[in-house]
Amino acid sequence: MKYLILFDIDGTILNLKTYYSREIFSNVLRDFFLSDIIIDNTFSFRGKTDLEILRLVTGRYNLDFSLILNNLNLIWDKLLLNFKKFYKSENFQLVNGIDVFLEILAKNEDLLLGLQTGNFQKNAFEKLKVFGFDKYFNFGAFGSDFEDRSKLIPLAINRANEFIGNEIFNNKNTLIIGDSDADIVSAKSNNLPIIVVNSNENLIDRNLLDYADLIIENYNNPNFLIEKIYSIFEKNEKN
Repeated sequence: MKYLILFDIDGTILNLKTYYSREIFSNVLRDFFLSDIIIDNTFSFRGKTDLEILRLVTGRYNLDFSLILNNLNLIWDKLLLNFKKFYKSENFQLVNGIDVFLEILAKNEDLLLGLQTGNFQKNAFEKLKVFGFDKYFNFGAFGSDFEDRSKLIPLAINRANEFIGNEIFNNKNTLIIGDSDADIVSAKSNNLPIIVVNSNENLIDRNLLDYADLIIENYNNPNFLIEKIYSIFEKNEKN
């Protein structure tokens, strides 16, 4: 294995057709704090880690975030229990071509796949499991590891090296695939190339898109994408 590809999940691999996250986080935090908590559409979850979401919501309502930190396993379990109610294939929409693309990548002996996602760990794998995609990812860094998304990438690289038992991967042979401003910022803050899945042109800051090494709408041309990935790696290794 020569190269590491780290995937985001939401918007990069799949999406829930109906957005349940605000309601689920509201309900769990309301029960935990016994306080009237409502997370409305003015609060964007996009690109945020789950730890960041918990801190921002508790801050908005002047609640004690340390209580969350001291009970994180309980919070994750309650969130997962609520999310799992909606985790059926008909409630998801896959990014076009991702199923074939992941299968091709997984068969390539030059490549190792991992995750860097704002989802807490149990939830990340539960989503992927709906379509059997969890089999492609043996490690990653998650929104339950750090609040700051930029810290997830070095952690994921470390876990990749631990997984194979060798210090092979670094910022010269690692690539990010993501779909948000936060993915671009975290990739570039770690001096890594990024492929941006931009299926909705209104969601990503146009100025940030200038930092993308490749912009795609879907994975419908996997051979072209793999050629581009190798080209990006070769360019990055020379710099």
